[in-house]
Amino acid sequence: MEQQIFREGQTVRTEPSGMSCTAEKLLGAGGQGEVYKASLGGEAVALKWLFPQMATPEQRAAIELLVRKGAPSEHFLWPIELAVDHNVQGFGYVMGLRPARFKNIVDLMKGASNRPSARSLPPASISRTTICCFTRRASVTATSLSATHSSIRIMATC
Repeated sequence: MEQQIFREGQTVRTEPSGMSCTAEKLLGAGGQGEVYKASLGGEAVALKWLFPQMATPEQRAAIELLVRKGAPSEHFLWPIELAVDHNVQGFGYVMGLRPARFKNIVDLMKGASNRPSARSLPPASISRTTICCFTRRASVTATSLSATHSSIRIMATC
């Protein structure tokens, strides 16, 4: 197993506020980077740190823009601060933690046999699901998933 980017208790600086964000526990890792449960100003948050190959100037500009604009509503998990550490390659961002009652979009799309598929669920059961996913070329947000319709908005970020 590869070594984690951060150890428990390691602190990074956030921008634009200049606050310290402390990594507490690795929550997961994927193709873009690692996600940690962290603390910012006494509140539990998620800290996503991008791997160096994903931490491009274009990606940084896109995240800075999202931070400046702010979330379209309180129902979005959205970057609230950029995170930097001059001793660690790459950069990251801070956002709210996904509430436990919400499922990961990958889990919903897998349609595991022991779980109901999105089509079999009543619309109200997942209608408030919010997903925010960043790629190199676009930021994709999806809300209002239901058995009969989905609303997907693509916002170009570079």
